[in-house]
Amino acid sequence: MTVTAPSNQSITHVPINGLYGGSGYVEGPSGGSTWGYGGAGGGGSNPSFEEEDVLDELTPDTPIEDIEDFLSCYDTSQPAVITIYADQPIKGSSASFNSDLDVGHAFISIAQSGKTSSFGFYPSGEGIKSAHGSSIIGNNGGDSYDVSLSRNISGATLALVIQKAINYPDIYDVYNYNCTDYSLELANLAGFNIDNAWGVYPTGSGRDNPGKLGQILRTRPGANTEGGFASSKANGCN
Repeated sequence: MTVTAPSNQSITHVPINGLYGGSGYVEGPSGGSTWGYGGAGGGGSNPSFEEEDVLDELTPDTPIEDIEDFLSCYDTSQPAVITIYADQPIKGSSASFNSDLDVGHAFISIAQSGKTSSFGFYPSGEGIKSAHGSSIIGNNGGDSYDVSLSRNISGATLALVIQKAINYPDIYDVYNYNCTDYSLELANLAGFNIDNAWGVYPTGSGRDNPGKLGQILRTRPGANTEGGFASSKANGCN
């Protein structure tokens, strides 16, 4: 698959040992190499990995069969709080994966009047099928994260967020629309104004990803940079 970089970037191979210092290069775990992007060239090769091992990490532990029902208790005439979370492959780094080939996860929560629902976008298939295939929403209540950012929203904005959350794309594609893209769409409806979180996955294809998202969130006033666990699965509309 062809990698499409942001308009001001170009694609190159970048070795990870002794990371290049130039801006725009994608970080990766030490002791290997990965793809990067930037204005200057560099040598290197793709890392050795089993793609199925990477993609098996993408499926949800707790699928949500009916996201509309999952979010049905929220009152769109009242204000709420929306939070975007990044579970980074390497805490405090824009790396798109770590030495275990974990690519991380991004997800959202909605809180109102003591109710909290945490959820994210996933592929419903396993292994190679999860690179491109049918999608599902997963329950992220109780899941760990490295950085988060919250914002108060009006009832009218909440209605827009819920509508978008329910009408998620039928297709998950790690290189075209993944968990970070879904989270960013919802967050940007709420006024977070994050243009992109673009980086390169170990397969050599680029897309928004949790590592880069986390680093962007860390620069925002009011961000929780200590990490923690999202509210328990026992909370929310179910």
